[in-house]
Amino acid sequence: MFQFNLSELTTKVLLPPSQQNKSSRYHPYVFNPTKKFTLTLMCRSSWRTKVFSDGKQTSLDLKLREVVNKLQEFVWESKLAENEKQLEQLRRESKRKREESIEMERAREKEKESRLLMQIENWQKARLIRAFTKSCIKRALLNPKKVQSIQSLSRWARWNLNYADCLDPVDPSIEPVDLPDSE
Repeated sequence: MFQFNLSELTTKVLLPPSQQNKSSRYHPYVFNPTKKFTLTLMCRSSWRTKVFSDGKQTSLDLKLREVVNKLQEFVWESKLAENEKQLEQLRRESKRKREESIEMERAREKEKESRLLMQIENWQKARLIRAFTKSCIKRALLNPKKVQSIQSLSRWARWNLNYADCLDPVDPSIEPVDLPDSE
């Protein structure tokens, strides 16, 4: 989450020719310490950095209070960023759940609609079967000579009416009832 880097400033000095190794392919340099330090703070969550250095007026050890304050600021920013990230995740999850709930409600409504349409279709088929059977019985009773067997006609009519009752068990002779408003 945080990265600290403490480094000492150095000066690059070319060695005199008498101290140089003649077989070396590189220029012989020496890095001399300056006893001046730099402290770099980096907050990885926000990628902010702050550099504290020894100066002419004050040394790095005298700037420790400022270093601690900046570190505390980075911690607060990091916590704030994490809280915002969690809040955004909660918002997305809540939105997903709402959309899922709406989708489930739509599916239930679609299922209700489909069942209603199936019931209406079965009701219409049952009405047609009952009307057809009733018409056939009336015709047979008006012209009994054309009927081969009253028993077979009776079985046929009973089977038709039973099948119509399976499709739609509501008795067609019952008048519909006016239901009071539920509000």
